[in-house]
Amino acid sequence: MKIASWILTILSYVAGVTLLLVQIFFHVDDLFVNGLLPVLLVGFTGHILMCVMRRRGKDIGKDGLAVYILSFPPFIVIALILFIFLLIFKLADLICYLFSGEHPLGWLCDNGFRLLLGIPRASTDSDDSDLD
Repeated sequence: MKIASWILTILSYVAGVTLLLVQIFFHVDDLFVNGLLPVLLVGFTGHILMCVMRRRGKDIGKDGLAVYILSFPPFIVIALILFIFLLIFKLADLICYLFSGEHPLGWLCDNGFRLLLGIPRASTDSDDSDLD
């Protein structure tokens, strides 16, 4: 996984710089905007692979720490975009609650925030009364 993370992170930076240079020198319409999301997703995937290795308790070493740090900027951009969408869904859920007394998007918001913020799920032995 470490090698895959290195490849994805380097690919993300090379593709990002290439997109920027093509946009600067050739003025291609919407190439940077349309190409930026795939570049960010590749860097995001590289960061997630390194997070999985760290969470499993594997020693990532100095080179793994380097790729973990280098892949953080694409990860944070995607995470912020997802966080903004979750906040919009949470606002819609609160507006629905004001009018109907129900939380139609509550499960989506709760699970999304747990995944995005890294909050572990409750085990089957614990009390799940706070999830309702």
